[in-house]
Amino acid sequence: MSNFSEFHLPTALENSLKKIGFHTPTLIQKKAIPILLKNQDLMACAQTGSGKTGAYLIPMLAKLIAHPKSQGMVLAPTRELAQQISDFLQSLIFDPKQIHVTRLIGGQDIRKQFKSLQRKPQIIIATPGRLIDHLKRNTVQINKVDHLVLDEGDRMIDMGFAPQLEKILKFLPK
Repeated sequence: MSNFSEFHLPTALENSLKKIGFHTPTLIQKKAIPILLKNQDLMACAQTGSGKTGAYLIPMLAKLIAHPKSQGMVLAPTRELAQQISDFLQSLIFDPKQIHVTRLIGGQDIRKQFKSLQRKPQIIIATPGRLIDHLKRNTVQINKVDHLVLDEGDRMIDMGFAPQLEKILKFLPK
């Protein structure tokens, strides 16, 4: 794969990639995107700055464009990483009215998060603790999530998030 057009992505997504200067997929993107576009599970490791975030967000967006009733979720161990993921995702979204994203992280006004959740987001980016807080309050529904990413999953386990991840998994569809 020498360019993103070889993945046969939706035109709007390809245009967004060109707009932000993404022309040639990185190694992790070349390997991951075709697998994820086939709805297969994937566990991948790559260095910081290698394009991992694009490797999972690009196919997630492609699937959500094709199936607007689908929902994706990205869990990240820290609010800083969740913010970075959210910022990159916003640069990929060609029409913010078409794809609504909600970020659920600690240290931010939970009332704004409630309002954002009422708009029924297609993509939720969250830290485990804040997501569990919303699940306990019954302000978020994740039983229709069909695209789940654990960004830095190994780090989440190392940081002691395994019990929280197990709780979250109980709310997800099989």
